[in-house]
Amino acid sequence: MLNDTCNTKFNIGPTEHQQLALTEPAPSRWRGEHRLAAAVLLEAIDCLRGKATISGSGSNHSREIRQRQHERRRATLASEAQEWIESDDTSYTFTFMSVCDVLNLEPNAVRRALLKGAPNA
Repeated sequence: MLNDTCNTKFNIGPTEHQQLALTEPAPSRWRGEHRLAAAVLLEAIDCLRGKATISGSGSNHSREIRQRQHERRRATLASEAQEWIESDDTSYTFTFMSVCDVLNLEPNAVRRALLKGAPNA
């Protein structure tokens, strides 16, 4: 399940897949923290790719203004996701490093796969 999702999200081939060392227990046996860590990583990938779901703009604005606001918000989220992925911080529960550890992913391989197409990488 995670392997298939990551293949799609990372847009990676078989060689890179091996580098990521995506090994996980059967999803039916995942504990809550595995599922939550996977959700955090997948959300960061969506943000990095500019595909974050943006909601909640006031209806008083024109469609064009809302669209510009959403584009700016997506750009901010992409930048924040890139910073999160690039960080080696381990001081709180859901750092990139901690998420990779919970999911048994090699952080540097995941970073390379994710950031190879990022604008500032």
